[in-house]
Amino acid sequence: MPGLSGGDLAVRLETVRPETKVPFMSGYADRSDMPQADPGRLLRKPFAPATLAERVREILHP
Repeated sequence: MPGLSGGDLAVRLETVRPETKVPFMSGYADRSDMPQADPGRLLRKPFAPATLAERVREILHP
């Protein structure tokens, strides 16, 4: 996404559709461009497919 970070996109999306759940994944230990309000949305790479499925389930159905 040239010119737009994932965190910026999430903020824009949540402004327009606040009910939308946005998970994040990163290979970096500290990502200052990601919203920090809900650390449970961050999935650190590398991760197993089962871990991704579990996290998406947690986010969509708290």
